Amino acid sequence: MLDALAMSEITGPNELAAKWQRCMLGIFEWGLLTPEHQAHTADDLSAMIRDSVIGGSGVLALRDVFGLVPNGTKSAITRLLSDQGVSRKDLIHIGL
Repeated sequence: MLDALAMSEITGPNELAAKWQRCMLGIFEWGLLTPEHQAHTADDLSAMIRDSVIGGSGVLALRDVFGLVPNGTKSAITRLLSDQGVSRKDLIHIGL
């Protein structure tokens, strides 16, 4: 899985569909990711939040996946996104 994520980051770093899929997989499998892949996941997600490209169904999907992951995962992602300037309002909006 890590090899697939790395390949996706190399071949489609700015492709929205690929970025979205990497984020969802990265959030769900957070505990298996290296710190580097965790950082890439947070980078992708924060960019999509800042660029306002996550629509209503995307927000619902994020809320669903954040409802399934351990609190430690949510805390780690919240910290990384906050460090990248994602507002508390946006964090709450996506389920963090």
